[in-house]
Amino acid sequence: MAPDSSGRYANKPMSTPLWGMAGDPIDVAAAGDVVPAFSGALVAPAEAVVLSPDLSVPLSAPSTVDFKVTWKPVTPCDLYVILSVVGVSGLRVVSCSFDGASGSGTIGAALLATLPKGVHGSIDIQCQSGRDVTTADWKVTLTAASPAKDAAGRMASGSFTVE
Repeated sequence: MAPDSSGRYANKPMSTPLWGMAGDPIDVAAAGDVVPAFSGALVAPAEAVVLSPDLSVPLSAPSTVDFKVTWKPVTPCDLYVILSVVGVSGLRVVSCSFDGASGSGTIGAALLATLPKGVHGSIDIQCQSGRDVTTADWKVTLTAASPAKDAAGRMASGSFTVE
């Protein structure tokens, strides 16, 4: 892959995954340019199965109650729950990570209360694997992500409103 004239890498839809199985090694290397050459390895994340909440229907999340997510325990996986809302003040994101092996995580009411109320947002859940590599004075974060699914095999994403 090579960056375009603005230095960005385009998304490239792929017909096959970049890795085979959870736990497979993923080797990354870049020849360098503005950021000097670097290389590193990380572990392919697993695919989580979310048990609750049901993301196939719009959710209402009261800002006075903790928001709980459960999934079938899975490794290797840092499970991320990402809540995004675009309100009058712009984009607000709450991103929490949990140990995939734990099977559950809670986003506290105090954190939900930082999101604008009454505005529709999106929720996305995914397993990630990552690590930092250092080259010269640069820290480069390598991340691989695998979207979670629900028990029916649908992507674990949906809409919610903070009340």
